Amino acid sequence: MKRLLGAAAFLFAMTACTADETEPASLDCEPGEFTHAPEAAVGDYTYTRSFTCPEDDALLPAVIVLHGMPGSGVLVQTNSNMDAMAEEAGFMAVYPSNPDREWDAQAEGEDAAFLGELVDRLVDDHRADPDRIYLSGFSNGGDMTLAAAVGLGERLAGAAAVVPSGTFDTLGQVETLETPIPLAAFVGVNDPRVQGQPVLDTWRTRGECTETESSSGADFERTAWTCAGGVPMVEYRVHGGHEWFGLPGREDSLWASREIWDFFTALE
Repeated sequence: MKRLLGAAAFLFAMTACTADETEPASLDCEPGEFTHAPEAAVGDYTYTRSFTCPEDDALLPAVIVLHGMPGSGVLVQTNSNMDAMAEEAGFMAVYPSNPDREWDAQAEGEDAAFLGELVDRLVDDHRADPDRIYLSGFSNGGDMTLAAAVGLGERLAGAAAVVPSGTFDTLGQVETLETPIPLAAFVGVNDPRVQGQPVLDTWRTRGECTETESSSGADFERTAWTCAGGVPMVEYRVHGGHEWFGLPGREDSLWASREIWDFFTALE
């Protein structure tokens, strides 16, 4: 049994749209309205959603964003500014909170089981497109993303890890990778937590990835690989530290949320 959640969850009040958990087809919002749904629970875990209210029975792509350690869905929601990207692009941003405020970074552990249940909930109750479920995360959440990509890979259309830090046994989990899925990774060149780089290197080795191209921007270098089965991987080495990089509206620097969504969109 997970410990009780230590931090209170944030509940949006402005333009809130309440989804009936048993009748997801009837949302109390207008099509095209950007909506913050109330907190919901899966066992001891909680999650919130931000999305543009869909037309009729339209399905939405979903980007799950995992917090760091210690952290919460509220913190990563704020730090990533993923809501701004969700509103612009029209996908559902999902922010789970782990009751322990950290993720176990196991491919087949308790947290991976929760993520599988969350995917089911999003598809069954919240109009998420089962073919466009994406997982992302920050720091320890990035580690959980990599581990879950090993254990739940066939259920995920793509993954993104922002400054993964190699917590717990992330490396050991990635060493069991058999079938890679599309992956975008972000590393800070001044990040003191360097244990995530060997995990990404191991992903490339296990995934039989071959470098295909490189490019650069004002504050980053980008390298792309093609892995087994033609699966893409990109890694951004950003001139920064242990952080979710960038802000919306800044054209002179990389914004990780936009790069993540552009990567996912290119997979469709």
